[in-house]
Amino acid sequence: MTDNTINAGQFPTVAFKPTDFLIKTLSDGTLEKNTIEEFLNSGNYKIIPVDFDFSNIPPNYDNSIWEIRYMHNLGGNTINLPENVTLYFRGGVFSNGNINGQNTSINSTNTKIFNLDINTLGTWNVYEVFPEWFGALGNGDYDDIDAINKSITFVNNGKLVFTKSKTYIVSESIKLNKSIFIEGNNSIIKLKTGTYDSISLMITTFEDFIFDNPRLITIDNLKIQNLIFDVNNVSLTGVNSGINGLFVRDCKNLSISGVKVVNMPLDVQQGYGVAVCYCDFVEINDIGVESSGRQNLLIWESLNVNVSNVFLNGSYSRDCILVSTNTPIVYQETKKVNINNATLVNDLGGVHIMRVSGFAKEVNISNINLKSNNIDTNGLNIFSPTKVNISNMILECKNAGVFTGNDDDKFLSITNSYIKADNPIETITDMKLLKVSNTTMISTNDSISIANVQFIDDVTFNDCIFDGGLEIKFFQFLNLSFNNNIVKNNKGLTYSMLAIQPSSLSKGVVSNNLGVNLTSPLFRIDVDNGVSLGNRVNVTGSIVSLGESGFNNY
Repeated sequence: MTDNTINAGQFPTVAFKPTDFLIKTLSDGTLEKNTIEEFLNSGNYKIIPVDFDFSNIPPNYDNSIWEIRYMHNLGGNTINLPENVTLYFRGGVFSNGNINGQNTSINSTNTKIFNLDINTLGTWNVYEVFPEWFGALGNGDYDDIDAINKSITFVNNGKLVFTKSKTYIVSESIKLNKSIFIEGNNSIIKLKTGTYDSISLMITTFEDFIFDNPRLITIDNLKIQNLIFDVNNVSLTGVNSGINGLFVRDCKNLSISGVKVVNMPLDVQQGYGVAVCYCDFVEINDIGVESSGRQNLLIWESLNVNVSNVFLNGSYSRDCILVSTNTPIVYQETKKVNINNATLVNDLGGVHIMRVSGFAKEVNISNINLKSNNIDTNGLNIFSPTKVNISNMILECKNAGVFTGNDDDKFLSITNSYIKADNPIETITDMKLLKVSNTTMISTNDSISIANVQFIDDVTFNDCIFDGGLEIKFFQFLNLSFNNNIVKNNKGLTYSMLAIQPSSLSKGVVSNNLGVNLTSPLFRIDVDNGVSLGNRVNVTGSIVSLGESGFNNY
């Protein structure tokens, strides 16, 4: 086996160009074999002595590899490196001064090479930077915040790399103010034990009042992956204190993946696990949040957001101040959001499992599981979005299942879903179109209707199952399609199951429905101010079992 160790021997004199080799560090901090062989053959390998005069660098030290073995105190001065120098650190450290690079490269393992009192100026050809370069320890005890923020300052269109499985303690926010790739390697960013007012473990904005500030994209291309944010259940100064795991705003081309937020304090009224505000083109994938003070995942006034593979477990607050508090997912003032493969559990408290609100233009939700055993928790609340498409949803909660507000020009589609709640569909009003198909709705309360649908242009319920305590009312709409449905077990309700009050009905088709174990007729068709429907509703092919009362066929 060839010995790749570099030592202070005689090297052959070979003409050297920086393009003759590529500095490359392996994951264990060693150099590739061919890189070292190029070092050995370069002829311009310099071992910098302990007493080297950086104010009088010899002219032949450019285009060279400098081995840094010793501690170099710059005495507060600025040193100007020659062009195309590679600093190869083998135990040495720079301190107390400024280093002005000229297309300078660094080759080092994840060990300390700069004191915090070193400032890097000029141009540097460095892609991967380690917090350890500026003194971070990642030992779960030492406060690494200054070293981490200093290393971020040094990154230039490159990557900040945390060391796998280390725990980095921080007492202040990690501040991102540039295009950067954060590679966490499944390490932990842990908030230092103490008492805090408001803090984010990692943040891109440093202003106190974030939501009222104007939208201004300041970062283009930000990628954060494979990090665990441990909020450490810290103490708070007051009930209005806010603590966030990851808070990103004013960013374009944002990617967050493999991120988890744990140990959020449960008695906080303000704070988010992961918050994305005023961002464009966002990809959020494989994230998890265990409880938060207000929302687990906040998406606020952002464009083109894709969310997938999400697990959010419970929000909690002592006092619900706003209707959107305690919501694992919130969309407000958002133009388009796609969410796929998500599990949301909200058993600790709160108002909604998921809330879609503001002026979202389009929200597409698929393969989602929403669950709560809290009696005060609604399932999916929809306010103001123009278009909402839901498919393959499993929703179980103790209060209202799907609820919408009074908003015009809204389209809601629910397909291939399962909804179990006191009232699976509570009140759906003032929309252009409502379409529910291949969906099972189970009511768990004997005295609450499944649906109150009114002031809608087009209503469709096809191939659905309505089970238990179901009263369906339709009135003030234009077109109705209610076909191939099964309605059963109305648990003694005296109301009819399908009540049509067609003051403005233009066309209705009701066909091939089955009513099982009902105590009232399946349909009641009311007149409109004394005028019968005439031919505006076609009811055919439906069979209703009224228990001991026999059958009504339509």
